[in-house]
Amino acid sequence: MPKMTLEKTKQLISQKVGLTIIIILALASGLAILWYMNSIVIMENTPSPLKKPVTTGDITESTNPLSLRLALIRLNVQQSLDPKITALNQKINTVVSDKGSVVDVLVTPEYSFTSTLQNQYPEYALDFSCDENFNNCTVSSAGGTYSETVLETVNSLTLIASSNQFYIFLGTVIERFDTAGNPEITDPYVYFNDLVIINPQGQLSLKRKTNGDWESDCAWGSNCHYAIEQEALSTVRSFNIINRFSESITSFPIICGERFHQPMLDYALNLGLADLDILIGPEREGDTPYEEITEAIQNGTWTEEMFGWDWGIEDGFIQTYIGSGLLRPNAYLAVAEGGTATAGLINLVTPPAPVTEYEQNSNYMFGLVQYCEDGTIEEQCAETKPKYCQEHQLINNCEECGCPSGQICRPDGSCKKTTNKYKVPTN
Repeated sequence: MPKMTLEKTKQLISQKVGLTIIIILALASGLAILWYMNSIVIMENTPSPLKKPVTTGDITESTNPLSLRLALIRLNVQQSLDPKITALNQKINTVVSDKGSVVDVLVTPEYSFTSTLQNQYPEYALDFSCDENFNNCTVSSAGGTYSETVLETVNSLTLIASSNQFYIFLGTVIERFDTAGNPEITDPYVYFNDLVIINPQGQLSLKRKTNGDWESDCAWGSNCHYAIEQEALSTVRSFNIINRFSESITSFPIICGERFHQPMLDYALNLGLADLDILIGPEREGDTPYEEITEAIQNGTWTEEMFGWDWGIEDGFIQTYIGSGLLRPNAYLAVAEGGTATAGLINLVTPPAPVTEYEQNSNYMFGLVQYCEDGTIEEQCAETKPKYCQEHQLINNCEECGCPSGQICRPDGSCKKTTNKYKVPTN
């Protein structure tokens, strides 16, 4: 009997030890699964590390996700400087009051700070001193009739940009360029029509218009003319914007009529620029109905046959910029149009997706252009069902986006596999 009791005791101990090991292993597996699932959640909700801004002509890559809020000033630039500056300040102050804590980029139209006549450029000119990449510029009056007024306005807008932590794309300011370092240019000065960019730290960068819109006595097509063009082309580059989520968006600044200037496009491509996120352009020509197209996209009345889409957007921007690879396939165009006091915020795909947070009034057009991390546009279905882009995050939304073949929609938005017993609905 004692021997039997001992054997049973050994068996009982062995069974309990085995059961304990199984329980421990099960708990460990459960903890591992929980840790793995938690790590997935963390990865899905933590933005990927992104590059810090480098405002140079170096090769840059577009980044995902993209989220950018823009305010495009609606201003008639075909008026004298004083009323134009008064109106501009009022409109910018309205943006600051309405959207100052959320807007990332504010854009003014071409010729906001100058006459539209080239022979009058010297009256509005400023002197710029920048680093080799045309950043960190200091600015002073060039002694023109209106130079001090322009300088005061630029300085005040620099304070607005830094105090509210957004970028301002100033279209456009006249730069007096001293040609002493370029013997091929026979004029002592050339007056360039510049896009000046103010960053949230109050630092200035410039980008010159490249298609001949400068004041000079050099004959068109002469060696002097081409030397001036090279000085303008040397400022062509991408410009990185850091939004309020500390994400990097790569823009390509353009100025009105140069947007289809082949030497400018070739120069950008030769730099290795590719897959950029957004074109930002001050304009004045009024040849494309950007605002009408934007409104049609927003209210659902857009058609491919609408006036201005084929030659203004599709043939020009989509084929020229996306077709060349300079822009990413689902890029955006932001335009402040001074000839008609209008604006445009357009997704450069066919059919185009609307922007979110859209608002338009007499002072500005405002909107949010946004992608999720895979490049899916805000409030659109991803290529991978049932994913949907909502508030910068990919979520399951099978009711809106459908399910992969062989799966059915669940109430929580996800999909689950089904058996052959039931007919699978198609979406």
